[in-house]
Amino acid sequence: MPEWINVARDFAGPFATVLASCVAAYFARAQVQVAKTQTNIANDKLKFDLYERRYAIYKATKDLIEYVRLNCNGYTDPNIIRSMYIKLDESRFFFDCDIRKVLDEVHDECENLLKAIEERRHGAVRWEGTAENVVRPQQKLNALYGSLPEAFEKALAFRHLIERDR
Repeated sequence: MPEWINVARDFAGPFATVLASCVAAYFARAQVQVAKTQTNIANDKLKFDLYERRYAIYKATKDLIEYVRLNCNGYTDPNIIRSMYIKLDESRFFFDCDIRKVLDEVHDECENLLKAIEERRHGAVRWEGTAENVVRPQQKLNALYGSLPEAFEKALAFRHLIERDR
């Protein structure tokens, strides 16, 4: 038998080991890429879910102001108001303190307006004095309604789209 066959036979085992380790490294690298892709997808899903919840709170805030302002001369359903208050209360989990302060102010002004309406309806105070008590919270709610887009802009903006447009 030729000498080179004996040499090849001697190195066949180590060569097979090196080849197997290269193939294993290739598949390990592919698994790392798949794991990175799955992580990116999970992060994007988390961002989307967070956006949906934040937008729901923003929408509930606007709806609450509209509902209270539009129904100030008629009947307001306490169940509707309570469900919107609950949505605003959830903001503590999704927003920083600046937005929560705005939402607390919306809540307080809605309560002031509802209280003034109830006093007016039941004649707890003189009719003439109630007009100012109703108008003041309405004006504050109007101002708050107009400031909501700016207050929520950072939390709801699509940063990657905004930065790209600049």
